Amino acid sequence: MFEFICLFSSMSEMLEDFLGWRYAQFVAIGLLVIWGISISMLQMRAKRKKAKTHYMKKWWVWIVFIILGLHFFFIAFINPTFFGMGTPDHFSELYILEDELVLFDQRTEYYTDDDNSTSIDDYVTYLRIHVIDKATHEKKYSHQIGSDYSTYSDSTGFLIITNSTSYGESNNVIYAVSTFDLQTKELKTIVENPGTILVDSSIYEVYSIYTSNGIFVKTLKAEVFKLNTFTQKFEAFQENEYVSSTQQRASFALYAKQNSSDIKELRINNSNTEFTFLLGEIFGTFQNDSSAYVVIKSYEDLSKKSFRYSCIDDAAALVWEYDLTFFESLFKTSGLSGIQIIKFTDKLCYLTFDAYIVEMELDSGKVNWWLKI
Repeated sequence: MFEFICLFSSMSEMLEDFLGWRYAQFVAIGLLVIWGISISMLQMRAKRKKAKTHYMKKWWVWIVFIILGLHFFFIAFINPTFFGMGTPDHFSELYILEDELVLFDQRTEYYTDDDNSTSIDDYVTYLRIHVIDKATHEKKYSHQIGSDYSTYSDSTGFLIITNSTSYGESNNVIYAVSTFDLQTKELKTIVENPGTILVDSSIYEVYSIYTSNGIFVKTLKAEVFKLNTFTQKFEAFQENEYVSSTQQRASFALYAKQNSSDIKELRINNSNTEFTFLLGEIFGTFQNDSSAYVVIKSYEDLSKKSFRYSCIDDAAALVWEYDLTFFESLFKTSGLSGIQIIKFTDKLCYLTFDAYIVEMELDSGKVNWWLKI
């Protein structure tokens, strides 16, 4: 009886996340009844037959297993996100490591109550990781991390944050901060709430965890410690602590022309250039030891039906320029929503479009390779 209660409880929790039903326990009971009847049939037939009978050769045994197998196969189509399946709609983060590219996508499943009205509580957000081999340009694997997770990154890499609800919600509570092992696909907890942290041989009880230009822990005695993401240890933090900034090689800005607020002209280091953009907006900037670059998104006309991306360096030279149709023809698809993430290295540029990632030469715009996840 105890085992039955445990099975029912765990199944009910799974169905609550999977289906989002408030009465998921009744579905759990129904499934247990079906499985119980099937197992009872097998036991009764086993008692009637000799022990040496090969039951796997009986047609009714195969029907029972096929029905149960089709059940799980079918629910994978009802909610593929729960099982980590399906093509990403967009990527939320891209991290460039030495040997791999790491992509994350977050998908939110919304559920409807019986009265067809959607409640703010009726959704689950899933975080999934995709790892690409930089040498072979092939996907190593995709892995579902779980629901109500988010990511944090800085120059040392990325961390996984466990939330009580979606990360952007005002009532969200951070439960834990962990690293993710790309080889074992396991989370290793750095700090959790409730829990303790060790700082200079002293143990402190965690009151809260929060992010604000870093990962911080406030203790029960209101002391604040900041996580050193390189050493993965907590250190004393002063709120007025000075943070040094990197010297910028060039500054890029768009200013509206006097005769039209919709037409923007590019200024580099406060100097005018010959470049103008309709409804232009700066999409990304990057600098290395030799040059600085800006990528600008602009439109063909005010209808905003077609747009292009232009990369310009700090010498006011056009490095490359592509419209969206170029990438649609490259991928042999249509209806792309545009660049979602752009990241740079000293010589390369990585772009993501919906379920696609592209590697380009930064100084020429030559496409090296692309991949659909």
